[in-house]
Amino acid sequence: MATMRFQPFVFLLCSLAVIGTLALAQAKSQENLKEVTRKVYFDVEIDGKPAGRVVMGLFGKTVPKTAENFRALCTADWEKGVGKSGLLSMANAGPDTNGSQFFITTVTTRWLDVVFGKVLSGMGVVYKMEAEGRQSGTPKSKVVIAESGELPL
Repeated sequence: MATMRFQPFVFLLCSLAVIGTLALAQAKSQENLKEVTRKVYFDVEIDGKPAGRVVMGLFGKTVPKTAENFRALCTADWEKGVGKSGLLSMANAGPDTNGSQFFITTVTTRWLDVVFGKVLSGMGVVYKMEAEGRQSGTPKSKVVIAESGELPL
């Protein structure tokens, strides 16, 4: 388990609504979004106080490279979907690009092409982070991933 301190959290997980994806495969049906191959977590702090843990399941069979990239990000070992809240996706700058901007959906997002995971527990924490957002893009309070890592299935 690796300790990670993200900068003031690039406006709540890239505004919790940055639209875009990073993946080579497309989740073709709701069935593809059920098999979790890895579990990772974020322990979140808001304004210096523990806000809780978000546990996410990754779809390693559906989008193996993206799931592995995110697992590596969570463990500090790194260098279009079905619209509903609690899905995990990444933003990108175009085809064949890599990055570490990710977001968790909090509303229906039918326009997403690829998702690579879902929140298994801790959506309340995600909603707390969302509540810290402002129109200006600057959060009301400092939101930090204080700890992250991988959990056994």
